[in-house]
Amino acid sequence: MKAFPRFFTHLAAAGALAICSGGSLAQTAAALAAPARLSLQAKLFFSKSASLSADVLAPGGPELLNVVALDDPSTATLVLVAVALPRGLSLPSDSRVRLVALESAKGRAPAKRLLDSTIPLGVVGTGGITHLGFWLPATGCRQVQLRATLTVARQAGAQSAQSLIPFACGE
Repeated sequence: MKAFPRFFTHLAAAGALAICSGGSLAQTAAALAAPARLSLQAKLFFSKSASLSADVLAPGGPELLNVVALDDPSTATLVLVAVALPRGLSLPSDSRVRLVALESAKGRAPAKRLLDSTIPLGVVGTGGITHLGFWLPATGCRQVQLRATLTVARQAGAQSAQSLIPFACGE
């Protein structure tokens, strides 16, 4: 018998969330059952040609040894965070994506924070996808740990994705 009132408490909370976010109860139930998916891409910026590489995080991506010393050197990286929504799901307009990029430590020094930035998600069509770009300056010789987090106002928990850019320099 105690589970019965708890069910109504959760249902009322979901309804309140739906009303506050401008969505329907069905959309809120979909959000709880099938959250948004985040994925990461990283593209080297080549300073001589002003071009971008293929995704270095993709299987078979380019080798990242001594990219700062290439004929067309790279010392910056564009990180793209893709947010994909399941069919029938929309998110409140005040949803945000945060990217934290940490460069691996040298010796006993702590990891260096290259970036800690949050960008509003903006409008994403129901069941759609959107990409957000983050610029990482001064990359190329040390590994960079990436962690992207999607936060949705008035909802507990967050979706996240992480990856490692395996930069290395031979000396």
